[in-house]
Amino acid sequence: MDSRADQPHPGGVFRIEETPEGDLDVSRDGIPPYRVEQRPRALADFEVGCWWHRTSPASRFARSLVCSLLTPTGRVTLSDRTLVITGTDGAREECELLEDEVLAAYRIHFGITLDREPTVARTPAPDRPTGPRPLPPDEAP
Repeated sequence: MDSRADQPHPGGVFRIEETPEGDLDVSRDGIPPYRVEQRPRALADFEVGCWWHRTSPASRFARSLVCSLLTPTGRVTLSDRTLVITGTDGAREECELLEDEVLAAYRIHFGITLDREPTVARTPAPDRPTGPRPLPPDEAP
């Protein structure tokens, strides 16, 4: 995070620039999609957001399995039975897999050997933490 020079990467060319407020904008190919706030945070500051992502029916992480890995040529993602291979140029291949193909995809693309297809654990939601409710993505400012 110290370098302000262009940083070539399989996912694009990244650059870090300081904002007037002291935060860091992380740009990919000239577009700043991320802002890193450098102010200290307590772990408890993230509790409500983590709870929402873990338990909300609107959260993708509570509804499906996702395994994703950056590769030298882009990214490979397995979401439930959908295999997505994305190139650094944005080209995207997507295909639905059968059960035996899912096991092979975990092994070939991620180095994970499984004896059965994983499933999403359906457990009761833990008690909601105290604090403000984070806005769902469609309600966020």
